Amino acid sequence: MEDPAPKLLHPITPALISAALHEHAGLTIAPESIKLEHRHGRWFARLKHDLLLFAAETPETAARLSREGNLLRMLAQRVPFAVPRVHDIAPGLQLRSPVPGSPLAGNGRERDFAEQPQGTRLAAELGKALAHLHGAFTLEEAEGFGFSATEPVLPPADALQEGLLRRPEYLGIAATADRLLARYGETRPAATDIVLVHGDIWGGNLAVDLETGALNGLFDFADAGLADRHLDLMYIHSFGPAFAERVFRAYEEAGSAPVSRHRTALYHAIAAFAALADMADKGEDYLLQQRRRWVAEVCSGPIAQIALKDR
Repeated sequence: MEDPAPKLLHPITPALISAALHEHAGLTIAPESIKLEHRHGRWFARLKHDLLLFAAETPETAARLSREGNLLRMLAQRVPFAVPRVHDIAPGLQLRSPVPGSPLAGNGRERDFAEQPQGTRLAAELGKALAHLHGAFTLEEAEGFGFSATEPVLPPADALQEGLLRRPEYLGIAATADRLLARYGETRPAATDIVLVHGDIWGGNLAVDLETGALNGLFDFADAGLADRHLDLMYIHSFGPAFAERVFRAYEEAGSAPVSRHRTALYHAIAAFAALADMADKGEDYLLQQRRRWVAEVCSGPIAQIALKDR
């Protein structure tokens, strides 16, 4: 029997948002100027005054939004980098002031920036920031925020294997993919590696000063959860090997825990497989081609070699 449809807190419409902003925040914003987008199971809009609006339409998504807001408030007191400032305006409705800076989002922008002189500073500051993030909370504190039962950042090995078997690309990558999936299935992080992670550290979630390379802050903690700290380092490989090594060294210098280069590369490979396994074969041609390219690069390049090295 299928689960019943989720109960709605309220239908999310520009008119409802406009009225709530006026009543609870004293903001006058015409409904026609509110352009809603659906992200992470909730609604999002960019408003005037550089404000970001997040709206949940079910009790579950409202609880997740509240949890993320509480996390951001506590992080602001415990880490040296900036995170968005949160303003709750009604149940399931939240405003955030973004971190100043520019994201490095897609189309090879990460690697291009990493090769500039400013990339050296960004790598050092990103490594330190992630070390501070991973030491910001004890497990007990994170569980107190409600992070004890979050969904995994990456899918289990057996589920991912099933997804890849259905893909037409599988035959061309099977030999390497099977070895990587087997290694991933055997991976058991030490208890000391389990921390509160951001869950989606890539160029698009960094607020960067493009002129100096300074890392102003991190944002989009929607995927935060208790997991292996190396998951926050897996996408760093997208910036290139020299940048990644600078980040890993800065991370180690800022904290007491060494970085397993093997595990960051393994998770990077698994993330590429997961991205392809989630794609449909029709529509979104650009994304499909992009993810095919990611997987091909993983299987034929240094990522697989590092991930499959004897530990």
